[in-house]
Amino acid sequence: MEYPRILVVSNNSFSKTDSNGRTLGNFFIGWPKDRLAQFCVSTDGANFELCNNYYCITDREVVNARIHLRRPQRVTIAKDKEGESKGSRGTGRKTALRMLIRDLMWGDGFWNTLDFKQWIQDFAPEVILVMFSDSSFILNIATRLSEQFDIPLVMFNTEGYYFFKHNYFRTKTKWDWLWMPVYQSRFRRQVRQTMIRVSYPIYCNSLLQEDYGREFKKDSIVLYTTSIIEWKNRDYSNELFKCSYIGNLTFGRPRALAEIADVLREINLELKLDVYGRTLKEEDERLLNNHPNILFHGFIGYDNMMQVIAESHILFHAESQEDRWHEGLKYAFSTKIADSISSGACFVLYSSPNIACAKYIQETGAGWLAVDKESLKETLYNIINDEQHRNEVLQRAKVLSSQNHNESVNCEKMLYVINKAYTHRTDKEK
Repeated sequence: MEYPRILVVSNNSFSKTDSNGRTLGNFFIGWPKDRLAQFCVSTDGANFELCNNYYCITDREVVNARIHLRRPQRVTIAKDKEGESKGSRGTGRKTALRMLIRDLMWGDGFWNTLDFKQWIQDFAPEVILVMFSDSSFILNIATRLSEQFDIPLVMFNTEGYYFFKHNYFRTKTKWDWLWMPVYQSRFRRQVRQTMIRVSYPIYCNSLLQEDYGREFKKDSIVLYTTSIIEWKNRDYSNELFKCSYIGNLTFGRPRALAEIADVLREINLELKLDVYGRTLKEEDERLLNNHPNILFHGFIGYDNMMQVIAESHILFHAESQEDRWHEGLKYAFSTKIADSISSGACFVLYSSPNIACAKYIQETGAGWLAVDKESLKETLYNIINDEQHRNEVLQRAKVLSSQNHNESVNCEKMLYVINKAYTHRTDKEK
């Protein structure tokens, strides 16, 4: 199979540290560098081992350009000693009004400068891949480039924003009743325009594929998150297992983690839940720090995360079951699930049974799903005491990892889709 020149358009750059950048980048491991380029607006350490042809225009640069009545300029991404970059990453909290203003600032082809056009022409992409975003302008950039240069467009979609009826931003204001409908209307219109142009959508889970498939009637595939973690057998003879949660501490997760720690305490006073992540609220940090069976470590980098996973016997993922988060979590499928299933540790999901990742665990049997404290307690007793059952689930996880989360398998699937879009275009030209 040949490697077409592919231009990736996304909010985040390829990265070893950012979860979105790592998820996207892992599909292009082994792709020839001279046939891969990326346009991005944010970076938290661009992966130059994967790609060395980036064009970055940040939100800050767009604002400065608007203020000074000029066009935005390319932002340089410099390499550090580890071969990763130090760049600019947005830190502002999202609100409906901020997202609307952001789209307006980027609008009207403001980004489409002569320098950018020249960069595109020099690279001469044969396929464009856009990573779905809640920012209309990202989709607009990919769509317009596809039309302008008559290049096939492929989409990688991890989000269900198009279907949400309520305000899904964490930060709420008293004016959301006015701005949210305006933002959503613009966003949905752009998604429909982009989907007309998309030749092949890729979804990160089957629930997204089902719902978007009903709406847009396009052939598609599911491509699960890749993991580069190697399987490691654990010693479960000591019942004081290392239990860990690694990930975001938003959308009500700290309370769900406290419930997990409550159950661990009921089973054995010495069982602790190690929590790694960054909180956004002081009350969440207090909750985690004050629970007697939680050891809160704060944020850790990817290398340290790999070490924690290797040392853990049970890896938890938790999603809140509060009504206010119900819609926003419907398509939830954490990038850590692939790493957890592939690691050799027992993976336990504590959540509603009606979200995407829960359906995945139920259908595959590659982990344990607990929907309340009672079922969680029963699950943990089974993991601790039933060696045969534990080994059966771990064996299913090992097989599933090789099928759905394997690096070489997933890179082959991505290459297949890219080639399908490219050859379909060339066949039409003949």
